[in-house]
Amino acid sequence: MNNEQISNLRGEAEQGDAEAQFNLGRLYCNGQGVPKDFMIARQWFEKAAAQGNARAQFSLGKMYIHRMGVRSDDTIARQWFEKSADQGNADAQYMLGVLYHVCPKGSADPAMARQWYEKAAAQGNSDALTGIGGLYQYGQGVPRDHEQARQWYEKAAAQGNVSANLFIGCLYAHEDGHEHGLRQDYTKARE
Repeated sequence: MNNEQISNLRGEAEQGDAEAQFNLGRLYCNGQGVPKDFMIARQWFEKAAAQGNARAQFSLGKMYIHRMGVRSDDTIARQWFEKSADQGNADAQYMLGVLYHVCPKGSADPAMARQWYEKAAAQGNSDALTGIGGLYQYGQGVPRDHEQARQWYEKAAAQGNVSANLFIGCLYAHEDGHEHGLRQDYTKARE
């Protein structure tokens, strides 16, 4: 964006336009046409989020997960992700799945993880498909089933998810796969 476009966007944001506030926050977050400044980005995201902008709410959640100008706080991140997810934001739904799946404070809830992953997957989020595959691969909240895991990973891989391809290869390479529905096959693993 050039200076005139940024100036116009800032004017709209200052007038209370939530979409402009979100976009201005994104510019500051990424350092596009303005100096990168997470504090200013957060201020614009908060203004847009207060008006119900789901993408701004998601962006605030990311800031708290990734310590972008704020201290890391999974509880605050979860609150922002929930607000965004409740509006149908698939990325926020996926992130809630991640938080419930691999909660660092020992309060993981695989059933909730699956619920959020499935909502995101229904909207085509390939990372959520991979998350469901992980639940089956490791038997978290569901019976351990490598064949089911492979099927979920293949759905994600069909959408171009590179990690899913890696996980499929690992499933075929593991010796214990036959105990959980999948035979070891180095040829398929290599593929």
